[in-house]
Amino acid sequence: MTDSSTSRVRSYIFDLDGTLFDTHELVRDAYRFAGVIMPDDAWGKPASQWMPQLYGSRWKHLHERKTNVYLSWLRTMQLPRTSAASAMIELKNMGIEAYVITGASREAAHALLAGFQQYHYRLIGTSCDRSAKLTKVRMVTRRATEAVYVDDDIDTCIAMAAHGYRVVRYHQDMTKEEGLQWARSSSLADGESA
Repeated sequence: MTDSSTSRVRSYIFDLDGTLFDTHELVRDAYRFAGVIMPDDAWGKPASQWMPQLYGSRWKHLHERKTNVYLSWLRTMQLPRTSAASAMIELKNMGIEAYVITGASREAAHALLAGFQQYHYRLIGTSCDRSAKLTKVRMVTRRATEAVYVDDDIDTCIAMAAHGYRVVRYHQDMTKEEGLQWARSSSLADGESA
């Protein structure tokens, strides 16, 4: 890509859990600790969308237990950044706006992102389902073609692409070099357009 095509991308929007940090097992462990078995299809969804059907009126109490243990674990450990997180830092160093959006709670998002404060990302939404993510992304982007959405969830990538956003489907096997390559080129990673 030429420099002029790169300059057209004004912003990147990153999902948090599973994209900037590999939190899948830690989240599942925190739920298990609280006595909750998290279904596979619940990943990326706010607890309010799946827990009431499984746990009835107890869901808020169980979710609070999970959140408390999860936050305590985050305070005592530092999760390694993914290659997408390295790419986000590279983008900020290039002067490209970076946003973060997540289905996680505000408290969990702030705990995870504490080490990123120096990079001046903007957290544009927490506890967001797919529809809320699209709404929030639309609010911060002038034109869909000027933004790139990065997520590990294929269905969210498909939804964003259907609305004209360029997408990068992040995967755990993506190397730091691959992540930095798409950050520098502002192109789709490995043709993984949804």
